[in-house]
Amino acid sequence: MIYDRLAHMKSMSIKRVVIALWLGNASGREILSGVLRYAKMRKLWQTTILQLPNGFSPSMIEQLQQEQIDGLITSDPTNETIQKLVQGMAMPFVVIAPRTKITRPNGGTTSFVNRDDFRIGMIAAQYFMSIGRFNSYGFIQGIGRTHHAISDREKGFRQKLAESGYSCSTLSSFTAPDDINDVDRLSLWIKSLPKPAAVMCFYDPPAVLLLKVCHKLGISVPAQVSVLGVDNDALICETAIPQLSSLQPDHEGMGYIAAQELDALIAHRTSRRRKPVLKHRIVERDTTKKTSPSAALVHRALDFIADHVSTGIGVSDVVSYLGVSRRLADLRFREIENRSILETIENRRLKIAVEKLRSTTWPITRIVTASGYSSLQAMEAAFRKRFNRSPRSFRE
Repeated sequence: MIYDRLAHMKSMSIKRVVIALWLGNASGREILSGVLRYAKMRKLWQTTILQLPNGFSPSMIEQLQQEQIDGLITSDPTNETIQKLVQGMAMPFVVIAPRTKITRPNGGTTSFVNRDDFRIGMIAAQYFMSIGRFNSYGFIQGIGRTHHAISDREKGFRQKLAESGYSCSTLSSFTAPDDINDVDRLSLWIKSLPKPAAVMCFYDPPAVLLLKVCHKLGISVPAQVSVLGVDNDALICETAIPQLSSLQPDHEGMGYIAAQELDALIAHRTSRRRKPVLKHRIVERDTTKKTSPSAALVHRALDFIADHVSTGIGVSDVVSYLGVSRRLADLRFREIENRSILETIENRRLKIAVEKLRSTTWPITRIVTASGYSSLQAMEAAFRKRFNRSPRSFRE
């Protein structure tokens, strides 16, 4: 019993905890806020806050080693100073980052707190699919990330899109902000995406660079490209032109969970924390916009035309499907597509006919039927009007 009381008194003593974070952006400051909220509640932590990457000095490392700190929380286990500390001291170490191999020659427990990147990617994809219809989706990696490496954030984004039958184009990592080669790559990439396009960026800075490139190329945001960052750093998002929509992860919750985990490790307890329910949210600004009712009406019509054009449908069939007047339907098509319903149907038929002429050896009469033309004469008239030649001449 006396031993139990002594152990309890020891566990109640003040603990020295080092919090080493990069505080130059909103995410680091929010993580720190969560750690300090737990420390304030615990009342038995003496915290030392160090700024990464250059907040350590050799003398400070020596001082910390002499003082025998009880635990460390960081979000950057690759920092050289962090590595020296955790390799040289057998203290509990909590990392807010994806799991990676960390060498501990002198012992010591290492625990990882999941940043929830996979779910963040899925939330972003679901958001894009909820606000409108896009012809392509893209993902831009962060600055300095491993070339061609696929992050959990991108994996989540891709999986959610794939569940609904969509694919995703990726632009790999940047070397540095505003590097001329990266700007050129970004320009070529964004021009190649069928519009309208929806692009998620690993975090906010690449999203701002994308906005600058779109402005330079004359690409309208969000009409042609919708852009979503991650972190919701107000200083970045609200000074961007146009203001940047961003997904705000629950960094404060991550920091609190990391502190809770470290407390359990210091006390030699098995962590009893449940899988955290982090409250991520989308902060909408000017780079994303929900589809208007007018656009939704046109998108329904485009889907109907794509599914039934080969059956020989006409404008009246589309209008009947929509359940609105022909005047209103044509007005909405002019607003959104800049063409009439009839022009849209004819363009779709012509596209099918061209594809079949190029990729098959079908007789012309079969292609007439597959394209939804009423007769060979109607298809020939369309080809002469568009290409100034007959379908047979076009194939040759």
